[in-house]
Amino acid sequence: AMCLGVKAQWENIRNAGDIYYTDIHFCNADTGYVVGSETLTTNRGIVEKTTDGGNSWERIYIGYDIGIQSVSFQSPDTGYICGFHHRYNIPQTNDSSYSIILKTIDGGANWTLFMSIQNYYEEFYQIRFLSELNGIISSHEGAYYTTNGGGTWNFLAGTFGHIGVLNENVGMIGKHLFHFDGSELIIDEEFDLDDNTAYGICDINMIDNHTFFYGGDGNVHKYTNGYNEILLTPPSMCYYTGVYFVNPSVGFVGGTGLYRTDDG
Repeated sequence: AMCLGVKAQWENIRNAGDIYYTDIHFCNADTGYVVGSETLTTNRGIVEKTTDGGNSWERIYIGYDIGIQSVSFQSPDTGYICGFHHRYNIPQTNDSSYSIILKTIDGGANWTLFMSIQNYYEEFYQIRFLSELNGIISSHEGAYYTTNGGGTWNFLAGTFGHIGVLNENVGMIGKHLFHFDGSELIIDEEFDLDDNTAYGICDINMIDNHTFFYGGDGNVHKYTNGYNEILLTPPSMCYYTGVYFVNPSVGFVGGTGLYRTDDG
């Protein structure tokens, strides 16, 4: 009975069809962005935008054939997407494999190349800017971070996992809290998560230093001081990854479809 009650608090706001949504970011309760791919194995990435809380969506053209993994907006106008292009996924081309970050300053109307690495084994999975200056990228090999708005990047080898943001200086990656101190990123305390859970997390949305929502094992979870609660379990053949809460009450999840809650 409890599970059925929880499920009823989520509204299906978009059926995915052939789209698999990998990440979601809302600037406020009305304006948000989702990214993904037309299938799980192609470079045909998509970006969609809503200005009415998810009731309608507009497809945005980015100009690159990449599998889009992540989206992060500092404001309704300024944002970033990251992903990778595998030439083997589009056999008719001879392009190289590469990972890139694109940036927009006009709400997604135009995108410019922000960062690129040409390496088949280095894949950008997630990007989060905590402020105009402080940003972090999760990759296959570790994490990159910047403290000058992307002018230069430092690499943290062996630092894995998806990224959560609390404020302009504090966040988490995998099962570790971190904070920015001047030009350095400092790894702090660990959350009470086993390795399999920590590295199986698909997305993280922090509420405070000890509370966050995340996607994992196909479900949507809430973590509070070491206690894990499943908020949403998908129906058969569905999967949830991206999680974003505008505030403790209004939240969105994406995967094989998009859902919204207004009561936490």
